[in-house]
Formats: sequence, structure tokens, C-alpha cells
Amino acid sequence: MKIGVITWGSEGDVRPFMALAGGLVRAGHAVDFVYTSVEGRDWRAAVAGMGCRVTALGEAHVARARTGAERALREAVLKADPIKQVQVVSEQLLEPMVEELWAESVRLVRDNDVVVAHFLVHPAITAAAKVQRPVVPVFTAPVLPTRAFPPLGMPDLGFLNGVGWWASAKLANRLFTGPINALRRREGVPLLTNVYDDHATPMPVILVTVSPTLVPRPADWPPEVDVCGFLNAPAALHPEPLPDGLDAFISAGPPPVYLTLGSMMLVGDEEPAVATRFLLDAASRSGARAILQAPWDTLPAMDVPADVFKVTRADHARVFPGCAAVVHHGGAGTTQAACVAGVPSVLVPYIADQFFWATALRKRGVAPAAVPRRKIRADTLAARIREAVQDAGMRTRARAVGEAMRAEDGVARAVERLGALEKH
Repeated sequence: MKIGVITWGSEGDVRPFMALAGGLVRAGHAVDFVYTSVEGRDWRAAVAGMGCRVTALGEAHVARARTGAERALREAVLKADPIKQVQVVSEQLLEPMVEELWAESVRLVRDNDVVVAHFLVHPAITAAAKVQRPVVPVFTAPVLPTRAFPPLGMPDLGFLNGVGWWASAKLANRLFTGPINALRRREGVPLLTNVYDDHATPMPVILVTVSPTLVPRPADWPPEVDVCGFLNAPAALHPEPLPDGLDAFISAGPPPVYLTLGSMMLVGDEEPAVATRFLLDAASRSGARAILQAPWDTLPAMDVPADVFKVTRADHARVFPGCAAVVHHGGAGTTQAACVAGVPSVLVPYIADQFFWATALRKRGVAPAAVPRRKIRADTLAARIREAVQDAGMRTRARAVGEAMRAEDGVARAVERLGALEKH
């Protein structure tokens, strides 16, 4: 089959789609890959190296928009408003991209048998609806209504979670259907009345790319929804050498703690330096050896003790298994990489689904209580690090979760579901 793939967002929104594209190519499909990196990263060589046609969008727009978006997003983070956070991202980083995304979506729908689209890329959904071509939305977090768990930012009400999803839909519809329907109205596509229920678009499969070990498939989801598993590329597909000296540091003493706040380090002008300092302070107070990932090249000078190894980036799949715990923001990719490695997590959630992952890992007993970014204190974070490192039961449960997740193959499952569409 000819399969179009389109995604938009941070590294955690692009890498899973790259893994899926690689799996589709290995299965014999022709893949046309379109992406927008809101971090300004260039993935073209890596995607082309897998045998895909590749198009990068939004380079000029992303550079212009990021500063204002980061400041607004920081304010939403500090106010603990997940709806506002998503609204900021949508209004300042996604909506100005709509015409570029629309043009590529129309091309993908025209040139391919099926289009696989990040669930936020609504122009692709609209393009498919316009010509009644199948589209497969991909959700990188479980944000579909169910009684099994609540919507983001709401308490778990058990069998009353449906009420929470009803309220969430009311608010989401008020905030997000406007820009979606502006495009639909212009293109003559039936308007969307509920962001959780699009009857106008052929969606033979909906992929939720999370581990079923962490999020078992709710029984009340419709049959087309598949919790296929984490879309994790084989290490050999994108080999990334480790920073010089990192292997030697890891083996020179007790397993270190890895600290990374991922793309959240880029939220606001002051956040990289502020976050790096409190991570350094927490690591020191915890007494643990540490690997600290931060944008060191852009930070002011800081005193870094000898038991802390500085990295700008490192291959998490290779490094995490040798660590005692991972401190992170709760992004879907980092969360599942830590779980696959079989080590406990300490979560510092900033926005949206990061709070969901913090709760999910706490329930599985593989993470202590989260420390939300807006409430962060170095002594509190240090205490959580000590708990994750010293709790033998938590370490045992983390190893069991890792073993179960390593037996999953989200890419293979997704490729199988997409390949089956060829027969219909």
C-alpha cells in the first residue's frame, strides 16, 4: 500500500511516527512522511534513510512562534490549567500552520491509499473527510472517553468518570471546534459538533500508541480503537553514539539517577536555567550520582560536582537500563522508555497528559508521588529520588513492568492493523 504519515509537535510526537514509518517500509509499504518539529529539529536525513519520502514543514513559522508560545505556556503551567495549556499550544503553534498542513494533507490524501495522522493535525482529518478517504488517527496518550479513567486534569470518579468526560467534551468543544470548523466550513465538510465523535470521516482504525501493560484497553472503547503499544524504533535504526565518557561514568560507581525534563526545558526564557539549578540541587541533596540532561550550551555558568555527568542528549534506550531511577517530566516517550528499561521513575509533570502518566505509574507502584513543576522544591524532589532508589518493592515492580513491556511490539501491531486495511 501507499501510506501517508503526518505528524506535528515535539520529539515525542515525531519519533513514534518515525518508528511506525520504518516498520511500514520494512513490511513493503511505500511511505510518504510529513512532519513539523516545534523544537526546530531536522529529522529529514533519518526519515529518508529509512526509505521514505519526507517533507518538513513550518521551519520559518516555528522559529517565529516559539518564544511567545513558550512564555504563554509557562504561565499556563504555573496556573495548573491543562485546557489552557492545550489551547496555547493549539493557538500559537498549530493554528498558524493550518494552511501548510492543509496543502500537504490534501496531497497525502490524493496520493496515498490511507493517511496516518497525529490526532491534533485536524487538517488531515478534514482532508480525508472531504474525499471520503480512510484516515487513521494516532493518539499518543489515552484521551478517548471511557469510564475506566478520567479525562486529563480531573479526579478519578470511578463509575462516574463518564460525567467527567461529558464535562470535558463541553469545554473542549467550546474551545477547539471553532478553528476546526472554520476549515471544514470553507472546504464543504460536515461540521464537527463533538471533538470526541467525528461521524463525517472514515476512520477504520484508531491507534492509541501506549503500552497495554501500563494502560489496559478499556472495555467500553469501540472495536476500531486499538491500544497497539509504544511505537519504539529499534536502536539499530537510529544509532546515536553516547557522549564521550558516559559509559565510564556509569561504571565508575553505584548506578546513577538520570534527570531530564525533555522539551519542557524550553518552556519560557528562564526555565532552562531555573530547572537545571533545581535538578542539580535535588541530585546533591539526594546523595545520588547523577546524569543531568540539559541545554548546557545555552546556560549560564554553573558549578557542577564531580558526581554529576552533563549531557545535552543521550540515547535513553541505551542509558536508562544502567540507571537507578529516571527523573522526568512524564512525556509519553520518556515515560515508556523508563518503564521499558525496568527502572523506577520520579515524575515532575508540567502539562496535560504528563499528569496522567504520573498517576498511572504511581498506581502501578513504579514511581513515588509526583512533584508537579509548579510546586517544585529541591528537598521534596530529593526525597522522591531517595524513595525511588531505596524502595526494593518499587524496583522489583519496575523490573516486572519492563519485562512485560519488552515483550510488546507496538510497531508490529500497528503495521499489522494498517496492513489489514489493504484487504478491504
